[in-house]
Amino acid sequence: MESIGAQAAHVRRRLAPERNHRTLELYALLIVALALPLDPDAELLRFAVDELERNLAQDFRPDGVHREASTHYHMIALRSFVGALANCRRHGIELSAAYEERLSRACDFALHCRRPDGTIPALSDADTGDYTELLVLAGELLDRDDLRGNTALATANVGFPDGGYYVQRAGDAFLIFDCGPLGDGGHGHYDLLSVEAWAGGRPLLVDPGRFTYSEHPPNLRHWFRGTAAHNTICVDGLDQTPYTRTRPDGPVAEGRFLGRTSAPGVDLLEGEARSPAYDAVHHRRVAFVRGSHWVIEDRLHAETEHDYDLRLHLAPGDAVIRDGAVHAPGLTLVIQGADDVRLESGWIAPRYGERIAAPVVSAVRRGRGASFTTLVVPQR
Repeated sequence: MESIGAQAAHVRRRLAPERNHRTLELYALLIVALALPLDPDAELLRFAVDELERNLAQDFRPDGVHREASTHYHMIALRSFVGALANCRRHGIELSAAYEERLSRACDFALHCRRPDGTIPALSDADTGDYTELLVLAGELLDRDDLRGNTALATANVGFPDGGYYVQRAGDAFLIFDCGPLGDGGHGHYDLLSVEAWAGGRPLLVDPGRFTYSEHPPNLRHWFRGTAAHNTICVDGLDQTPYTRTRPDGPVAEGRFLGRTSAPGVDLLEGEARSPAYDAVHHRRVAFVRGSHWVIEDRLHAETEHDYDLRLHLAPGDAVIRDGAVHAPGLTLVIQGADDVRLESGWIAPRYGERIAAPVVSAVRRGRGASFTTLVVPQR
């Protein structure tokens, strides 16, 4: 107990200034104050509660998306805030109504970003994983049947404009579109306008995840973080934002959501990406048609010539190009507008340190502009 008391004092003196590390440290201080007789005046308890309230308000955007833009770190931080509410309730400590309101918004994103199998996509620095148990606990604390899993999702097509994530969903078909700011700190990936899609009980287009934080040669940290490792357009082989291991030290790529149009049988998302690394502007439209398939239109224009590379990362398994289309387990892709379409070797990383070989579709064109139209058809 003396050792834990000393460690708690050490952590408090050296608290991380912000984001997920601070969340974890504050939650640890809360647990120490509640669990052990080390805080007779409840001073540490009051400090931990007040700082957790402030941390929740600062680290989640108004729409509920964590400021690091990582699905994994969103869930890790959410777990601490849900745990804080559960333990405070157990000990008769009231948190503010604002705390519960912000926590509920964070749960909205945690609920809607999930794939049909219950796991999260590995967006930005992230692993996949199933956080159903966490959502059920949050549902009990916040009295929300949708989090408990007792009701179907009230809205299939949702958006989170501050975090820049937009979801299309119908039955077991799911797509998430990234048109938001680069995550704070060093966890954001260079993945503007990227998508991940699932249908028919399997992944179709996959975000590869993070794999490692090591930059040891051949620097797979850079590969997994770079633009070419995402389902978007890579220009001249460059990243949308110049690579740095941690937070960017210069200008970053900027995304702009151009709107959503919904009508019977179709939901259309539109976004734009501009990079400090080149003059080409990327405009993407994602049409979800009849809840069964997608049409993705990419248009790029510039004052100078560029090499444009449409990258689509598939799930592990065999893929072939036959009769003008890409065929993979559960998926057919038809791409128009490319000078050449080929398959390359890539990886996905469902967990840190685990790398699985997976095919990558590369559709290329050179010019001042380019226009690609991709038909994404799940095969049941």
